[in-house]
Amino acid sequence: MNEYIINVGCRNDKRSIGLATRKGNYIENARKEERAPDAMRSAYEMFKKQHSSIEARSLSASYNCMGMVFASRRTNIDVERAIKLILKDDEYVQVVEIKNVQKGDIVVYYKDERPTHVGVVVNIEKIVGNASWDITILSQWGNDGEYFHNVSDVPVLYGTKIEYWTDRKNEYQ
Repeated sequence: MNEYIINVGCRNDKRSIGLATRKGNYIENARKEERAPDAMRSAYEMFKKQHSSIEARSLSASYNCMGMVFASRRTNIDVERAIKLILKDDEYVQVVEIKNVQKGDIVVYYKDERPTHVGVVVNIEKIVGNASWDITILSQWGNDGEYFHNVSDVPVLYGTKIEYWTDRKNEYQ
């Protein structure tokens, strides 16, 4: 497949899909082809050695974390370029107190103050014994598969700083 050098993900890129924020701003994106099943299994095995608690949901390479969360698993969206636009235009509100995080909220990871990764909260439980929280995230790790994982158990390149965001329309408005 020929790679585009200029205008990757723009409206004229045949690999992009029509994708916009609620306010109508275009979201640059580019679909990728699937990788060979053996390559996907190898990626899973590598991650499983480093992150023993992960569970694979789907071993697909055609979308990234942003495509999973904001485009129904159909495309790749650059995290750093698009996350602020999407959060603003789609009226997400930051959830500051962990006790207010709910299933369906979004987690954004940062490394060196740059947004690197997103996922969806699929479970949250308070651990009374040590006054902490057990939070399970579902996210696509690059183009290497979609995994259930603990919020703090991600590849180091995603960083350790996290923020939670919600699009719920209740007490956060």
